[in-house]
Amino acid sequence: MIVKKVLVYIDDTLLKTGVTSLISKYKEFELVVMHAQTPQHLLEASTQLKPDAIIVERKFLNSQEDVLGLLYKCLSNTRVITVDEQDNLLHVYIHFGIPVTQSSDLIGIIRSGYKPNFYQ
Repeated sequence: MIVKKVLVYIDDTLLKTGVTSLISKYKEFELVVMHAQTPQHLLEASTQLKPDAIIVERKFLNSQEDVLGLLYKCLSNTRVITVDEQDNLLHVYIHFGIPVTQSSDLIGIIRSGYKPNFYQ
């Protein structure tokens, strides 16, 4: 079994608890949880850890910096998944955006780059 490293970079405690609870149920994922600080810290941590997937609060990608572009420059095969406590959607970026509405889609995307049916 190939283990996928997942970096959870979330500031909101309740949101972080929910996401880590979901992902920790799967033994195929090595979970690294960090308290979100700044977009620069996210870039540094991601470059050091080289995760297969990054789950991050959307606000960290809405900064003045092109955080998503810089992540892909350093980690071209990493899936970036954004969450927002204000809405009930996840957005997945694999060099393009995919809205995710079900937790099973999230797990599939982390596992293998699965795209939900409406994008196939």
